[in-house]
Amino acid sequence: MRRLTGIATACGAAVCAAPVSPQPAGARVERPLGRAMSRAAKTIAAIVGRDARQIARGDATGAVLAKHCCRTRTLDVYYRSPPSKNLPWHGAYDLRVRSKRRFLESVTVSFFPTQSRWSYGDASRGTGPSYSFTIRSPNRHRGWRFEADDSFFGCGVPSPPSGTCQGLSQAVSFDERQGTGHEFANLYRQALKVSRKAHRHDAISGQNLFTTR
Repeated sequence: MRRLTGIATACGAAVCAAPVSPQPAGARVERPLGRAMSRAAKTIAAIVGRDARQIARGDATGAVLAKHCCRTRTLDVYYRSPPSKNLPWHGAYDLRVRSKRRFLESVTVSFFPTQSRWSYGDASRGTGPSYSFTIRSPNRHRGWRFEADDSFFGCGVPSPPSGTCQGLSQAVSFDERQGTGHEFANLYRQALKVSRKAHRHDAISGQNLFTTR
């Protein structure tokens, strides 16, 4: 696999190392699940920043895209995923941090299928599994929020039966007032496993969300 170590950025390499903090809570009382989401978001943000620095130094294979617009900074770390014998999809992992005025807005761990020739930052293409795990910080007193989805779309491998395609999806979301710590912890551990697969460039594969409950 070709090594990519460049950083495309509109605001300098400092984006990769800039610390971010949760949004100030003001008078809002943070619930135990909100504190767990906050810790998880900061952990993922630290992973993204570390990975970006490693790629910039040439210590890891991937790509970093940083954008700064309208006081919002977005840092994406991409890892390519080659197909394997039983998982025949080209894909990409995307670890993302978004911050505004140095306060953390959201973190995301995701993967999606791509064509064999694909440019970092392009949209998902082709058939195969997709996954996304996102934590969003408090906004307008709504509290910490979480969402995850897992889906698959395919038309048969290596070639589909005549006119036959299939798709399935599952999703879960809740805020700090609705969910349970156990449920969130299991889904968060799943996201961390996906991030480790990204580092190894493992072939993308479905992540049944509801087996974690």
